[in-house]
Amino acid sequence: MNTIKSIAIGLRNINTKSGLGKIVYEQIKYYQNQGIRVDIYTHKYDDIIKKSGAKIFKIFKVPFINEFYQRLFFAKFVQKKITKKSYDLVVGHGDLIEQDILFLHNLVEKAYLLTHKKKMEPLNDLAKFRELIFKSQKFKLLIANSALMKNELIEYFHIPKDKIKIVYPGYDQKQFNISNKKSIRTAMRKNLKIDEESVLVGFITSGDFKKRALSLFIEAINKIDKNLDFKILMVGKDSNIDKYMQEIKTFGLESRFILKDPINSVEKYFYAVDFTVHPAYFEEFGMVVQEAMACGLPVITSTCVGASEIILDKTR
Repeated sequence: MNTIKSIAIGLRNINTKSGLGKIVYEQIKYYQNQGIRVDIYTHKYDDIIKKSGAKIFKIFKVPFINEFYQRLFFAKFVQKKITKKSYDLVVGHGDLIEQDILFLHNLVEKAYLLTHKKKMEPLNDLAKFRELIFKSQKFKLLIANSALMKNELIEYFHIPKDKIKIVYPGYDQKQFNISNKKSIRTAMRKNLKIDEESVLVGFITSGDFKKRALSLFIEAINKIDKNLDFKILMVGKDSNIDKYMQEIKTFGLESRFILKDPINSVEKYFYAVDFTVHPAYFEEFGMVVQEAMACGLPVITSTCVGASEIILDKTR
């Protein structure tokens, strides 16, 4: 018999186009299927979360203060709210100081080091807030999304290994599968103006192109024989997109790249391409890797991506 009747989830922003947002949505559905009431404390959420059936408590975002204090205010305010309601379980995703279970999705300092090839000095507001969480250790269990993350937490943040459990993120099997791949692939490639004989490579992410090594990928594409017939479907949003488009233009690769914004039905892009690449400098997990594989695609990635751990040894 399930003794947990109510769960509170605290997260500042929930966007189901991102890997984190998808995980939170899947958690909501799972808890609700167990008959558990789910309350969400957040600044911002999308329509999918709005329609999830969870009760949403929108937390006021304090203006005119830096991000560290915005995070601190959110954590303190949510803590005050949830203490009054006596939940059976409090779940955090990196935005709470006190929680029963902390699901950690990124390590900003390590990602910065490998992406920028230098230490983050001084620490940015997110890193300072995470340092506060790690030092206080006001959680009963920390869920790491890969062995890559767990090892970093033990070595650099001195989290006791018995407080860490590795749980690979799940994915929506109803969305990511191969059941309707053929018909959707044909329609998508027609929409993208790609014939069936041409090779279409996927560089499909939610964004953060620097961390995902887009510049390195563009340089690699420039070294490939110009006579080879292939194109690249590049999906994602990034504030520095003009910089990357200029790099593509400088190498004369405009005809190679097709740029699209992320969509909720991202599986349609997976169906359209022949394989995907995820050459991130450091990715704690990388939801797109397993989502692509679930759609029947080969994936080229590296051991600096946590999701590489789920690829069978013979194919690594």
